[in-house]
Amino acid sequence: MMQYNPETKANVLALYRQGLSSYAIERLLGVPTYRTVHQWAQEAGIARRKVKISAITKRRVVALYDSGMDWRDIKRELNLAVSRSAIGSWVRKGGGVRKPNQSGEKAHNWQGGVNAVVDAIRNSQEYLAWRTSVYERDNFTCLCCDEVGGRLHAHHILAFSKYPALRFDIDNGSTLCKKCHIKLHKKKKSEAA
Repeated sequence: MMQYNPETKANVLALYRQGLSSYAIERLLGVPTYRTVHQWAQEAGIARRKVKISAITKRRVVALYDSGMDWRDIKRELNLAVSRSAIGSWVRKGGGVRKPNQSGEKAHNWQGGVNAVVDAIRNSQEYLAWRTSVYERDNFTCLCCDEVGGRLHAHHILAFSKYPALRFDIDNGSTLCKKCHIKLHKKKKSEAA
């Protein structure tokens, strides 16, 4: 551990007794780490405490988030020693508004609302019957590695999205284990690139 002069140690302990968190002291003085602050407090007989974040501070976090401020800037602005997930949790619980570019049509990965349609098809009785028929035809065995049972996937030989007429054609399906199915799609992606 690095050596600090007694005056620095006295200042740190005085601030800690006043209620400042060890993280805040570290940022304020820029000298000791929060672990050093905890050790000095323990040596001085000061009980270590958890800093509780007030409801007012949480409301300020939500307001700053809604104004468009990034979570890192919020931490800096309010001198908080909390994680990104804690800030996200406060925003969700506090009724924070999502930024308009993060959801719906303005999201970076928006595909025109096709997920609802695809999910409806994949959960339909016709699709489930197709999948079961493919498994039965292949004796519940992966066609790549010959694994029997396990996590099986019914793979569309001709793409589900590009050939809607062949979605429920048993001859357009093959049984693969999860591992082989992932490998196959990774290989197709790398070949396309």
